[in-house]
Amino acid sequence: MSYSLLKNLDFSPRYAKSILEGKKTKKSPELIFGDLVDCLVFTPEIYDNKFIVSNVSKPTGQMEIFTDYLIEANATATNFESIFCYEDAYKAILIKENKIKLQAGLDKFIERFKIEGKPYFDFAIQSTGKDILSIDDYQKAIEIKSILTTNLFTNKYFNIVNLKEYQEIVYQYSLYFLIDEIECKGLPDILDFDHYSKTIRYIDLKTTYKSIYDFSKTFIFYKYYLICFNLII
Repeated sequence: MSYSLLKNLDFSPRYAKSILEGKKTKKSPELIFGDLVDCLVFTPEIYDNKFIVSNVSKPTGQMEIFTDYLIEANATATNFESIFCYEDAYKAILIKENKIKLQAGLDKFIERFKIEGKPYFDFAIQSTGKDILSIDDYQKAIEIKSILTTNLFTNKYFNIVNLKEYQEIVYQYSLYFLIDEIECKGLPDILDFDHYSKTIRYIDLKTTYKSIYDFSKTFIFYKYYLICFNLII
């Protein structure tokens, strides 16, 4: 569950629902990485359907904005050369960087794009429907999975053959509930049932680029407490 969704839920469940139904949002790199770790840990069998590792370098800076716009516009071989599509991509840079004019003109950007952006553009169009990963992010996600499944404090949730007789682990169990008469659903990563003490431990994996020592601040800032609150309700 993304920070923006949690923030909207905190403001109003109805508002959050309207945003989800009426707005198509581009996934941030952070959200894609979190989804990647989640997939590798819990549903590795569907990895190939959801992700692909890029074999070409993604452009950076202004060329990244230019290329991303063309990809988002789903330009095809027939309309790709349209000057209007290029102009819109060029304007996207001005808007993103809050500028009136760029040092390089449109013609120069087009020439640069054919060298710096076109290979990635072609790869992205061929990979439509999948999240594109860098090799670094993929390797980092594999390392995180390894740590989770072997770490002294976390491996007990993944090596279920060693569970106590009164313990039960359920992965990504679908929850459905109502808030202000609005139908909601959740998908906790792990539910740890202790049938002896009649308790359930709710565990949800979160990835972050911040230091683990800042987790308490991150927990409040990104409103992760709302996940627990909704479960209690």
